[in-house]
Amino acid sequence: MHYSPPAFMTLTVQHALREASQQLDGCVEDPYTDSHVLMGYCLHKDRAWLIAHADDELEEVKYSEFKRLLHERQHGTPVAHLIGSREFWSMSFAVTPDTLIPRPETEHLIECVLDLPFTREDIRVLDFGTGSGIIAITLAKEQLDWTMHAIDKSSGALDVARQNAATHGARINFVEGDNLHSFDRHSFDCIVSNPPYIADKDPHLSQGDVRFEPLVALASGKDGLDSIRYLITDAPDYLKPDGYLVMEHGYDQGEAVRDLLSQRGYTAIQTDKDFGGLDRITLAQWIE
Repeated sequence: MHYSPPAFMTLTVQHALREASQQLDGCVEDPYTDSHVLMGYCLHKDRAWLIAHADDELEEVKYSEFKRLLHERQHGTPVAHLIGSREFWSMSFAVTPDTLIPRPETEHLIECVLDLPFTREDIRVLDFGTGSGIIAITLAKEQLDWTMHAIDKSSGALDVARQNAATHGARINFVEGDNLHSFDRHSFDCIVSNPPYIADKDPHLSQGDVRFEPLVALASGKDGLDSIRYLITDAPDYLKPDGYLVMEHGYDQGEAVRDLLSQRGYTAIQTDKDFGGLDRITLAQWIE
């Protein structure tokens, strides 16, 4: 008797998600969320749809694509790279291996800048080390009267940032470079940055998603403070009188950053904590 291979087994969305969570368990921090994001990407549906249609049959071609993505995720590829985007400030931003993957902590950086006590509307802001452009674009969308500039030394990152700006209809002056010399002196009311702040030999650089992100956007010298030192030193030459410098940094760097700012002569120095209660954002004012 001729043998026929079994037909594709009927598989529901719910069963595929349960199987995926088990496959990723022990490999990633949040198997449930990763499974749902990847499934939603394959089906072009949001999480609410996945829940409401848990008993729907999953097409073979969609299941095959889902399994391929799961395999790559199981071997470390970040979800953001697999689907080509990450949500930030309720907007979707394109990301690639040329850029950092946006993280929730940076939303607090946005809040700190928006809370600055400016007395005018025509504010000029520079996003130093813009990467995928999330900071500059978000601020431009929140404050339509502000003039936004952004600089990065990576041409690949700037390509992504320009794409994101076009997607969200944000007007940004993008500049390629690794220092402030491309701009006129004393021209900014605020310089904001999420600079690299991990020590060069920090073991975390070989763990998790950061293994797939550009090292130049993560590490900054022996203690992780080289880029922050540069900004603190040179920013006063490019800030307007009473301008602000606002920086994200490591959870254990708050005291060191405050000391550097104080030594340089900044005032109104303060460190804000992130949503986890850890030191994350330090801001200061330069008064001439």
